[in-house]
Amino acid sequence: MPGTSTHRVRTVLGRSAGWLVVGLSTLYAVSAVGMAVTELLALLGAGPDAKPRVVPPLFVLHALTGAVALVTGAVQLQLGRPSSSGHARAHRTLGRCYLAAAWTTSVAGAATAVVFDVGVAGQAGFAVWSASWFPTTTIALRHIRARRVRAHRDWMIRSFALAFVFVFVTFDPVRQALESAGLPRTVVYPVALAGCAIVDLAAVEVWLRRDRPGAPPSRGRPYATPRMAARPCEPDGRCGSGRSAPAPT
Repeated sequence: MPGTSTHRVRTVLGRSAGWLVVGLSTLYAVSAVGMAVTELLALLGAGPDAKPRVVPPLFVLHALTGAVALVTGAVQLQLGRPSSSGHARAHRTLGRCYLAAAWTTSVAGAATAVVFDVGVAGQAGFAVWSASWFPTTTIALRHIRARRVRAHRDWMIRSFALAFVFVFVTFDPVRQALESAGLPRTVVYPVALAGCAIVDLAAVEVWLRRDRPGAPPSRGRPYATPRMAARPCEPDGRCGSGRSAPAPT
């Protein structure tokens, strides 16, 4: 049937795109950890001089926690909604790691933005990114505590999209073309950051609306694992045998 075939194609394409995001995030994370380790060894006098950084300790913290946020966020979103008790435990563990890493990276990013040598426009762009990532992640946490799973998922995707902006910037051909043209960093970074953020976040919003046509983004379904209920939760908050869904721990 055409509808079934279309759904299967979308499912395959979605999972393939998800694993591509996991791969790119892991690649970027490995690179970030490598730079952080090199910088740390240089600071400790145990290695060769590293690339000059404006605030080396903050750069190390930003790179390490950013790597954790990228990998845990990508894997958690790719694994999807928990389908077993073991899956649920892994989902919560990955989520907690992502929350801590995202909050830390956003705060460290805000601190380094004011001294980053990319001009006023570039500094403003990084500051806006930090000011957006922290509350977006917090909103996702508040939704899951209120058992609004759908809204939690949507805001986690938005949060990860903000994290993925820097992967996007790294592999952005426009940024590379601007650098090859010899333009200064004060031009390259603001243009690349703004362009990648707009494309990235716009694509996420379009995907969320196509994935859930007609439903408002602020609503969600209560949380329940297979151990809690024999069937999915109903929109009124009742699960399985009629018990309300408990808040996740």
